[in-house]
Amino acid sequence: MVEHIGDYPRDDLSFAALLILTVLAVAAATAAITRFGRRDLTTTT
Repeated sequence: MVEHIGDYPRDDLSFAALLILTVLAVAAATAAITRFGRRDLTTTT
């Protein structure tokens, strides 16, 4: 039982880290798409 209690925070931390990484990745991708999309796609057309 003690091992399970010790393992739970690790799962929460990895889950939180994954959520943060995905949010950052999505935010970076959206920023890149909006910046490059507005400049490159509109100018190349």
